[in-house]
Amino acid sequence: SKGPVKQTMQDYFVAVSDALGALWSLSPPAWRATRGPAFSHHSGAPFCLTVVFDGHGSGDHAARTTQESVLAAVASDPDLLDCFARNMEMPGVSPEVLAVATSAFRRSFRELDSRICTEGEARGLPHDGTTALVSVQVGPKLYTANAGDCRAVLCRGGRAVRLSRDHKPELPEERTRIEAAGGRVANMRGTWRVVLPLADGCTAKVCSVSRGFGDRDFKAASRISSQPDVAALVLAPQLDTFAIHASDGLWGVVGDQEAVDLATEVIDKFTGMTSFNTQHAAAAKASAQELVKLARDRGSMDDITVVVTLYDWN
Repeated sequence: SKGPVKQTMQDYFVAVSDALGALWSLSPPAWRATRGPAFSHHSGAPFCLTVVFDGHGSGDHAARTTQESVLAAVASDPDLLDCFARNMEMPGVSPEVLAVATSAFRRSFRELDSRICTEGEARGLPHDGTTALVSVQVGPKLYTANAGDCRAVLCRGGRAVRLSRDHKPELPEERTRIEAAGGRVANMRGTWRVVLPLADGCTAKVCSVSRGFGDRDFKAASRISSQPDVAALVLAPQLDTFAIHASDGLWGVVGDQEAVDLATEVIDKFTGMTSFNTQHAAAAKASAQELVKLARDRGSMDDITVVVTLYDWN
């Protein structure tokens, strides 16, 4: 949903229920021939990709380009694909596997960011940027990589469990990193922002997130980072019923538990239907639409993107 004061919609998303097939088709041929069989062996397991981008600045180029590239970026990393395949056979998420996944996600984010910054410079869009939230469900495991202030929230037994951390300039860790690079963080009209003084000493560029893709001038000065936080957990069958991935257009006015409660209420209306197993997509879409409506009713002026993923444990 486009914000009423914005000229263009700058939020984008990707939701792929058969991510294994998509990743397989995009993976390097040499990897498919040597290590691919271990990956394709799990073709019957749930393998879903959910991504939300919240663009900002001078246009939607960063968010749109990242949307078009993220699946190929994941598929082109053999270490990440191997990590997914091996971890399907493990009862939990070992520190070693998480370390490999973290390294691979950070490498993919870094490469995508480099492309966005280079293209932004060529197009004359130095202020173009986007946040990125990526979740990959591999069987019962859920990996989340986040750079920015989009947020993932899991419904576990009716309670909201936050899966990602909002990267805001005022967070102590973020502020310390920014100031160590010679940057400044300031509260401007109630919103904390990263401040990048211009050469004239009288004006400055500002950004309300401390991590993401693009924003070339901030990257050159090491004020904004593309490095994601990466986390993983084992989903609990029946207990973990759905996850909400959304931009800050929702989370700025709706709390985690509020969102889970409303989505649960909508989904429960579908549960009583005899055809519920065929109504998963409709239930997820209806709950996402109600969350967008709630945010608008509460006065959110930002772009809003909400993706609700229902887990089918049957």
